[in-house]
Amino acid sequence: DVEKHIHDHTLITVPATCTEEGYQAYACEGCGAIDYYVEWYSPLEHDYVNNVCTRCGAIRPHEHVYDEGVVTEPTCGEIGYTTYTCTICGESYIENWTPTNELHNYVNGVCTVCGQEYYTDGLYFSLKSDNTYEIIEYTGTNNSVIIPTEFRSIPITSIGYRAFYELNHLTNITIPACITQIGAEAFWGCQYLNSVYYLGDVNSWCEISFNGAGYETGNPLFYAHNLYINECLVTNLIIPETVFELKDHAFSSWSGTSVFISNGVTRIGGGTFGFCENLLSITIPDSVLSFGSQIFIYCDSLKDIYYLGTMAQWNAIQKDNYWYDGIYGYTVHCADGDFCE
Repeated sequence: DVEKHIHDHTLITVPATCTEEGYQAYACEGCGAIDYYVEWYSPLEHDYVNNVCTRCGAIRPHEHVYDEGVVTEPTCGEIGYTTYTCTICGESYIENWTPTNELHNYVNGVCTVCGQEYYTDGLYFSLKSDNTYEIIEYTGTNNSVIIPTEFRSIPITSIGYRAFYELNHLTNITIPACITQIGAEAFWGCQYLNSVYYLGDVNSWCEISFNGAGYETGNPLFYAHNLYINECLVTNLIIPETVFELKDHAFSSWSGTSVFISNGVTRIGGGTFGFCENLLSITIPDSVLSFGSQIFIYCDSLKDIYYLGTMAQWNAIQKDNYWYDGIYGYTVHCADGDFCE
């Protein structure tokens, strides 16, 4: 209820709009009641610029003129369609619905159509204290296993102890570049494992820590022998300058025939090339300062070690007492001469 009061008489002006009249009148400032009108103003006409009124934003009445349409391709989980938009007002409609493409096209474990990452059913994960996941077991029956980069949007960084223990049906495994550690005996007893597909490069492979020694190593190459990096079989290995250490068992039982280590590596770890039965030669730079134990054990075909420094530098390398264990009849070729062992 409005409190009783005496009307004052204030002159007000309401401007006309594009579609409504305006006026001038005397009204009560307290309650808004109009006493009488003084003058009326006719509605303004729309002022269209590029089919839009500059005063009120209204769109000029028109017949829609639609563009040629924007096609949204179907994905593995979503239907496709075409969106047509009016070039004057922006109104749009959708038609030409196309069914979803239900078949993923996986390349290196990622669908090229929708980006979905594939991983093999039967993998079990455990969340570690650093908030990354570790693969702890595989219970599936697939011959080929693809390890994903993430689980529940959290990175997977390791393969645990005996995760693939005695899986005689396993023939190949795909490992992403995010894996930095593989536990001891991770692939123990996988007698028919013959290929490791690695989705990183040589540099990132050399950053993986393989737990366990000898037959207990976590390196899947111990059984598989064949290493594929980005789908290419590695037969002649080149260690890039960005690598500073060859970790223990990094290439244990690899099937290649030659190794060239670029300048920059300072240590060759224990068992790095152990059980590489096809290895014929290796080139070692003078940046190497130390050898681990049994780095060439059971490399029966290795006959030539090319050292890019002098014999004095070779002798100065800190060598484990058993660094040469398991190889016989090899020649070390130094810059200033050769000597046989």
